[in-house]
Amino acid sequence: MLQLVACISCAFTVFGYGFAWYSHFFVKGNVPATFGHPFWSLMCEFKMFGLMLAGCRSGQNLDPSPRGSK
Repeated sequence: MLQLVACISCAFTVFGYGFAWYSHFFVKGNVPATFGHPFWSLMCEFKMFGLMLAGCRSGQNLDPSPRGSK
């Protein structure tokens, strides 16, 4: 059972990053940050996952400081 979970986890990782890297190289024409800054890329992945689990939606202001207020 543990072997199956490991295989599925690896497949999802390769599959997910495959689409992301394809779009970086061929759609956007740039290089993913994963290659230049692997530690920061991993930390951002964990942050996005945590925000997803917390129920934060895309477009929400996550910065608690009021901008532009006088």
